[in-house]
Amino acid sequence: MVFDRAAGVRFTERARLVPIGLEHVEDLWRLHQDDAVAQWHGGRWTRDQAHNYAERSSKAWETEGVHKWIAYDRVTGELIGRGGLSHADIDGQRRFELGWTVSAPLWGRGYATEIGHAGLALGFNELNATE
Repeated sequence: MVFDRAAGVRFTERARLVPIGLEHVEDLWRLHQDDAVAQWHGGRWTRDQAHNYAERSSKAWETEGVHKWIAYDRVTGELIGRGGLSHADIDGQRRFELGWTVSAPLWGRGYATEIGHAGLALGFNELNATE
C-alpha cells in the first residue's frame, strides 16, 4: 500500500491534523519536554524516543492506513499536540484506540475534543469501525 500523506490530512475548526512522519521528530520531542505532558508518558522523551514514535506512526499510516496525527493551529502553525485514531491490541483483539496529547498551555481549550471528533469521523465514516 502506498499511503497518500496529503490525503490523510484533516482539518478541524482550529487545527490542521497531519499524519505523523519522520519530519515531525523535533515537534514530537518538544511536545514531550513539558513536565505536565511528560507525566502522562513515563517522563520526558529523548530525541530517540520521538524518532521511534514517528517511525512507528509513519509505518502504521503506510501499512494500516491509520495512526496518530500531529496537530497544528490552522492560522498560526503553532504546535498543538498529537492524537487521533490508531490500532491497539486489547485483550487479545485488534481494536481502534482514540487518544491525544495536547501541549499543556493549551489544555482546557477544546483541542483534544476536536482531535477526538476527527478520529471518530475517520473510524466510523472511512474505516467502517463498529465500536
